[in-house]
Amino acid sequence: MSAETGPRVSVGLPVYNGERFVGQAVESVLAQTFAEFELIISDNGSRDATEEICRSYAAQDPRIRYVRSKTNRGAAWNFDRVFELAAGEYFKWVAADDVCGPEFLARCVEALDSNPRAVLAYGRAKAIDLRGQIFLEEEPDWRMDWRPAPVDRFRQLIDRSPWQVLFVFALTRSAALRSTGLIRGYSGSDCNLVAELILQGEFHEVPADLHFFRIHRGSSTWPGGGIAKTQQFYDPSVRSRLAIMLSRRRRYFQYFVSIIRSRLSAFEKAQLLAYNAGRAAPWFTKALTR
Repeated sequence: MSAETGPRVSVGLPVYNGERFVGQAVESVLAQTFAEFELIISDNGSRDATEEICRSYAAQDPRIRYVRSKTNRGAAWNFDRVFELAAGEYFKWVAADDVCGPEFLARCVEALDSNPRAVLAYGRAKAIDLRGQIFLEEEPDWRMDWRPAPVDRFRQLIDRSPWQVLFVFALTRSAALRSTGLIRGYSGSDCNLVAELILQGEFHEVPADLHFFRIHRGSSTWPGGGIAKTQQFYDPSVRSRLAIMLSRRRRYFQYFVSIIRSRLSAFEKAQLLAYNAGRAAPWFTKALTR
């Protein structure tokens, strides 16, 4: 990386009160075999030792930039902020409690360099516990043999991929991300982002264990938190019950918007709009009969 050309890869790490695991997340980025990256850490007004930990790393490595908000503006704002500050050709989000395998960037950069049709590259994922021990692995039939047609890929993503959110943490072409709505302030917006990307191009799987995502009681994916808690995670400014309920439903409508805004042919759009209408019909019926 030179001052003239900038980094090939930008890594964005949004964090809020992440003192327990953020050091491990940063260490896993610094341990990458691919070194041409910048690491942008955006602290969403943490009230624990997160700031001290992150500033310590930034003081030791010039590739790290630490920025801080005075207040917690929600995960959606913070995820988008690290991307807006990024300069790399490729971009990757890292969750503050996850760990990247040391070859994540190298293998995924190689995949994107060699496949111009791919908008993102990702490795296989495994769930880890508080101690970093693997306790859940992808089932073989969860691994995707992506079809070439965008209509088929979209259907595969919605129907067959149980962990759609994990594609958010792939290595993605920055140009592709800029043409999306990024992460929006409602539950499921990460799935909408992934759908927008798959309408643009291929997803490339690297056949290696590269992403270790931590499941624990304090994580956003922990079950049983309720819709209000989930909404607070995305955007704490949404507080009324009606606004929370409407926000929760936005993901269903956004699929239609993404299909219409895509560069697919009119025939392909018609196919996907009909498919999505069929999926949404049971929910609309249920909502109207309540």
